Amino acid sequence: ELTLSKLKTIRKSEYSGWVVYYRAMALAASGQFSVAFEVMSTLADDLWLAEISQLQISLWHIKRQEYDHAANILKALQQAFPESAFYTEQLGNLYMESGAYPAAIAQLTTAAALAGDNRGVRLNLARAFVLNKQFSEAQGVLESVLNDYPNHITSLFDYGVLLKNMGR
Repeated sequence: ELTLSKLKTIRKSEYSGWVVYYRAMALAASGQFSVAFEVMSTLADDLWLAEISQLQISLWHIKRQEYDHAANILKALQQAFPESAFYTEQLGNLYMESGAYPAAIAQLTTAAALAGDNRGVRLNLARAFVLNKQFSEAQGVLESVLNDYPNHITSLFDYGVLLKNMGR
């Protein structure tokens, strides 16, 4: 049986942190979240693995609908990497999933500014506007995306959803 002490021993051996990372993932998949969280924390000496581990832990919290815990992790990652749109977008997506649409819009607007012409970020921003019933703002974002990517099927679908919500 895999135990925390065994994983710590493995971590101190010549094996890479990836061994511990994937074992922790297996623990989480089997529902042993508390042990998996603790195992992930042993990866702090490897900066890149620590970053990806924190992201994974936030995803586990989201899966368990522990939005505050996930938001705290994403905020810390966002502060650690302020030039990256990724964590800002993920925080916006978290707020959107939890129903905090104004907060989602604020984060996704920032992510869109950081990401430039990233289609995915802009589509998430448009979806947050729709969910918050800010249809004209959503329309502006979607039309901008469709201007850049006129045949993108997801953008076209989202535009159709928007028009339906607008009663057109």
